[in-house]
Amino acid sequence: MKITQEAEKVVDGLCLMDDTLFRVVAQDKEFCEEVLRVILQKEDLEVITVQVQKDLHHIHSHSVILDVLCKDSHNKNYNIEVQQEDNDDHQRRVRYHAASIDTTMLEKGRKYAELPDLCIVYISKFDIFKKGKTTYHVDRTLRETKDVVDNGLYEVYVNTQIDDSSNIAGLMRVFKSTKPVQDERFQKVCEKLREYKEGKGRNTMCKLVEDYANKKAKETQVETARRAFAMGLPIESVAQLVKLSTKELEKIVAEVHIA
Repeated sequence: MKITQEAEKVVDGLCLMDDTLFRVVAQDKEFCEEVLRVILQKEDLEVITVQVQKDLHHIHSHSVILDVLCKDSHNKNYNIEVQQEDNDDHQRRVRYHAASIDTTMLEKGRKYAELPDLCIVYISKFDIFKKGKTTYHVDRTLRETKDVVDNGLYEVYVNTQIDDSSNIAGLMRVFKSTKPVQDERFQKVCEKLREYKEGKGRNTMCKLVEDYANKKAKETQVETARRAFAMGLPIESVAQLVKLSTKELEKIVAEVHIA
């Protein structure tokens, strides 16, 4: 398959902070393991399973698609999220993610004590708390005594904006680089970045970019057709506006009329 120059340019501009690249690279257990070991400072952490873009569907409430959900050898779960835009309440987002994950982790009839530990690792392009730190750990404490209390939920916020010269900040420099880099502290992360930017995985990334572009173009055409039908235009006229088959247009017009 011939790769377009437009797709090549998009891939050249991607970094690990972009969902498109991160979710592909994060399918590798060793990649996730190295990221978690560095951020959590646990050299013996062993990732057993990785699920990318896990869909937590809720019928009557907001559904969630996780970037990455990992499980380690001690049955502890880790949700790794990358966030580019500062356009939401991030702590409430983390809270909702944690609640959504927990509902899938405890079978009916089980005691709450059996609920596995969960750590949310939230990697952002900006300093969420604006305190000038690369890494923030959120602890639950008793207000009256300042003692830390443990309910099995841990929140770690990391950002690529602040460089405090730590190992974690070094990892974040790799995350925000659009070009392959070499840092012996993060061999697996650097290796996977190079593979999908310059190596055998580059065509895969280009294909994903093109598929995404085609999907968005199709969604735009469907929305245009939907609005045209809502205005009362006939199929013949709408067919001249969009590149959709007669069968697709008939389905859209039926949905508009039902609504």
